Amino acid sequence: MSLLEVGVGNIAAAGECQRIIAEHRPEVALFVGIAGGLNDLHHGDVVVGESVVHYERGKEIRFGFRPRIRQHSSSERLIRHARTVAANAAWQVFVKGALDGEPRAMVAQIASGGKVLASRQSSSFRRLRKYCSEAVAVDMESYGFLHGVHASDHRCHALPIRGVSDLLVGKNPEADMHWQPKAARNAAAFAFAFLQSLPEFGDRTDDHHVAQGEVHQMDQMSSWQRNTFNLKRNRKLQIGNGNVMH
Repeated sequence: MSLLEVGVGNIAAAGECQRIIAEHRPEVALFVGIAGGLNDLHHGDVVVGESVVHYERGKEIRFGFRPRIRQHSSSERLIRHARTVAANAAWQVFVKGALDGEPRAMVAQIASGGKVLASRQSSSFRRLRKYCSEAVAVDMESYGFLHGVHASDHRCHALPIRGVSDLLVGKNPEADMHWQPKAARNAAAFAFAFLQSLPEFGDRTDDHHVAQGEVHQMDQMSSWQRNTFNLKRNRKLQIGNGNVMH
């Protein structure tokens, strides 16, 4: 396994993702880390991104905003397997330490942008809810991750996995210190359970979505203020920004 730290944001995630995939040529890439929760989520829940939308793209005009939303999708194979893993709580056995409540895991859409959202009263939050109503979590790197996978000459199966560290309210340094490591830990636990039960793949080119260059995702997983890439040559790559405890 290899480990690489990258900067915060979609641009950094895209560039480093593309570079490291070209170097290691993994078969599976996971982007493991943290996100803010939007819809009926709780601290510590895990969201697996079946797709990621870049919600900030658009044109500011005199009396409003015209969205130009872009979207990338994860590997259909990995989405199907993620739904199986998320269907029960068995993945929680990989969590080290005491659980805070009963964290859930779900497969849904993630929104990604360039800002830290710390209020549900902000214009960015209202814009997000208006144009990306299906998204259940928001981060700053998952779109860049998938964009980097899409731009790579080497095609691999990719998926983002995010732990919910805040709910866009009551966000402060003390709360972040408490919940970011726990959220990253839960996302990492799900990733380990996911990889342990993932069937071996045959020829990569037999997946229609990979052959068509469908964009895939990796989430965050290692230290909670940065993104980390964790790869196993020709097999699995994990990229992340959370406190991994194992």
